[in-house]
Amino acid sequence: MIRKLLLMLCFGIVSVTLLYIYSNKSANKKNGFNRSISKKTAILENTILLDNDLYSIADIDPKFITLYKFRKPYDLLKVTIDLAHRQYYQLPLRSKNEQFPGLNTVAFIKDSTIVLSGGTSTAYQLTSGYSVTKRKKLDSLVFNQSEVVNSDSFILMSEVQLGGTKRRKIKKLNFRGNELNYYIPEKQIDGYFCTDGLFKYDSKSRKLVYMFYYRGSFVCLNSNLKVLYKAKTIDTITLAKIQLKISDSSITQSTPPPIVNKRFCIADNSVYIQSALKADNEPSSNPNHGAIIDIYNLQSGKYKSSFYLPYLERQKLTEFRIYEHSLIALYANKLAVFKIPDF
Repeated sequence: MIRKLLLMLCFGIVSVTLLYIYSNKSANKKNGFNRSISKKTAILENTILLDNDLYSIADIDPKFITLYKFRKPYDLLKVTIDLAHRQYYQLPLRSKNEQFPGLNTVAFIKDSTIVLSGGTSTAYQLTSGYSVTKRKKLDSLVFNQSEVVNSDSFILMSEVQLGGTKRRKIKKLNFRGNELNYYIPEKQIDGYFCTDGLFKYDSKSRKLVYMFYYRGSFVCLNSNLKVLYKAKTIDTITLAKIQLKISDSSITQSTPPPIVNKRFCIADNSVYIQSALKADNEPSSNPNHGAIIDIYNLQSGKYKSSFYLPYLERQKLTEFRIYEHSLIALYANKLAVFKIPDF
C-alpha cells in the first residue's frame, strides 16, 4: 500500500514538473522579432460602466464621445469627453417596417447622420432634425463591415464567387446602390478564410487600410480602392495558418487559426494595430503591461514604435480610437479614456 502511494506521489511530481516545463516553454516561445517599445505608456484617466449591449464608436469631438449599439443603431449614447455626464437618445428609425439584423454602422457627416444596415443592405440619411430624407437598398447581399466615405458614398464588404470560389469583396457604392470601385484581398490559401480582416477609412487622408487577422500584413488603398502599398507588420508571419475541412457541399475551418493582428485604428497619419504576438524582447508574462499597440506610418507602412495599453481589470478590449492625446477604449461593458504621450 505504501509502495503504491509512493509511486502515485512520484507520478504526480513528474506530471507537475513536465507541465511546468511545457508551460514555460510555451510562454518563452520565440517569435523571431523585436519591438521598439516606448518607455512611455498609456495612463488611465477615467472609466464608466455601460449596459450589456455591444457598443461601437460613432464619433468623437472635443466635447463628446458618441456611441451606438451594433444591433440597435437607433439607440445612441453621448458621453462627455471626461466621462462625467451621459445622455441617451434615439434616432427615429425604429418601426414595424424597419429591421436592423446583423452589424450596423452609424456616422455623422456634416449636418447628416448616416446609418448603414448590414443585415438588410440599406442606407439611411437623416438631417439635423432627425427626419429620414433618404432610404436606399445598397446591395442584394448582406454586408458585415462598412464605412461611410461621404454623404453619398460608402465602402462595404460582402462576398462574390470567382472561378467557383467564395471570395471577400470590398466595394464602394453610392446612395443609388451603383458600384463605383472594388478591391478583392489577395488570396493565399482558399481565398476566403485566409483573407479575413478588418478595414477602416480615414477621412483626413482619404485612405482605407485593410488589416489581415491571420497574416502579418495590411494594405493601404485610396478612396477609389486602388492599392497604394502593401505593408508587412514587424512579426514573422507571412502566411495565414489556415486548416480547412472540405466536404461535398462546403469548405470550413477545421480549427480556429492563430490571430496575428486583432484590431486597429487610424489617426494622426499613423496606423495603430493591436498585435496578438509577443516579441522576443518582451517578458514572458507581466500583468502590468497589458495589450501591445504597434504604430506604423500611414504614408509608407513603415514601423515606428510600440506602447502598452494597460489592462482594465479582466475586461477584453473590443474597439479603440485615438483622438488628439487620448485613447478611447471600449470593453464588454465599460468605456475608458487613457492619456497617451507623443510617440
